[in-house]
Amino acid sequence: MSTMNSLSSPDTRSDNEKHTNIVTIKSILKLDDGDLDEGAKFLLEHPQHAEYSPEEAEKVLKKIDLMLMPIMTLIITFAAADKIIISNAAVYGMRKDLNLVGTQYSWLGSIFYFGYLIAEFPANFLLQRFPVGKTLCLSFAVWNVVLMCMAAGNNFAAMASMRFLLGMGEAFLFPGCSKYIAVDRTAENRTGVKNRKLKKDQIIEAAKDWKTWIMALFALCNNISNGGLVTFAAQIVSGLGYSPIRTTLLGMPTGVFMTTSSWIIALVTFFSPRKFRTTAAAIVCLCPLICCVLMMKLPRENKTSLLIAYYFFYFYWGPYVCMTAICYANTAGHTKKTVVNAVNFTAYCVSNIIAPQFFITSEAPGYATGYHSILGFTTASFLCIVTYGTGCYFENKRRDKKFGNADDNFDAEVDALDSTDKQKEAFFRYVW
Repeated sequence: MSTMNSLSSPDTRSDNEKHTNIVTIKSILKLDDGDLDEGAKFLLEHPQHAEYSPEEAEKVLKKIDLMLMPIMTLIITFAAADKIIISNAAVYGMRKDLNLVGTQYSWLGSIFYFGYLIAEFPANFLLQRFPVGKTLCLSFAVWNVVLMCMAAGNNFAAMASMRFLLGMGEAFLFPGCSKYIAVDRTAENRTGVKNRKLKKDQIIEAAKDWKTWIMALFALCNNISNGGLVTFAAQIVSGLGYSPIRTTLLGMPTGVFMTTSSWIIALVTFFSPRKFRTTAAAIVCLCPLICCVLMMKLPRENKTSLLIAYYFFYFYWGPYVCMTAICYANTAGHTKKTVVNAVNFTAYCVSNIIAPQFFITSEAPGYATGYHSILGFTTASFLCIVTYGTGCYFENKRRDKKFGNADDNFDAEVDALDSTDKQKEAFFRYVW
């Protein structure tokens, strides 16, 4: 898709410019299909559609957003409900009804992500081979059946089995929705759309790229908050002395705080002349750190202050959304992108598996081990953000010094290939 700008220009362009584009098209189409990005290939094979106005492009983008974004939002919202509902059920007597003892409740939170992790790779395969709409509908149907069957569970084994299957059913959700993200690329991204050929050199590059492992470490550390708070949210609030119904009502603003943290980073980035994404993410990341200290140090009778601190805990979500978006933008090459996403997803699942184990039932309502773990891991995630942003900044400086301005070095033929961000270093710059 990055070749779009090179192919589209006003009708007033010279004959030489038109001839250059025709030569470029012919030379690129001689390349092996395994080397050519599918989005670029499509554009190059249909040059008759290459000329369009910015207004037309904006109209198409708005049409896509208006149709897909509401659907994606609803799907992800419903999928999030099954994660938090177990916490609310616990304060309404689920522990007693299922005769849960020791760490069994924590394992009900963890086992969901075992199913999620195991099914994710088959889910990606099926979504590649079969129609996305039909595959997602079938997976959602299975997910709903399993969710209803949870009501029949009367012991730990039955509930754990249902939670495991629930995770497997939900594994189709995010790769399915990300199909939109993968296709909706602008020319400036220069990260490509898709190439079906698995490339060994891109796998090796992904494994050697320091950004891959910094992002994986960030995903692991940052989501300790997610795994712990989602599973024990209602218990934390009820531990302040609130009734079950009041606990449920007081849990509602957490989603608002999560969304607000994302919007704060987005707005700061939008209005900042230098687009300091990682700087904004790092600053917001400090909020959960402060909340950890407050939750451990404030007296238990100070319920209002503890509740406010608990709400601001959920600012952990903004940095995660921001850094995930940065990771997608900074990774080019379909195979490399797939490997990096798989590593990050594995780190996400591992984090959500181990996080509930830090919240020990015998430590309720203080959960000292849980808060100490969040404090330590969030500090590490803050350092990961700073390291990632600093590294990308200096890498861009190195490339500018070696190659000059990125736009001046843009090469349509190279960009049409399924090449990586390192292979495009003459005109690829990282966002930070």
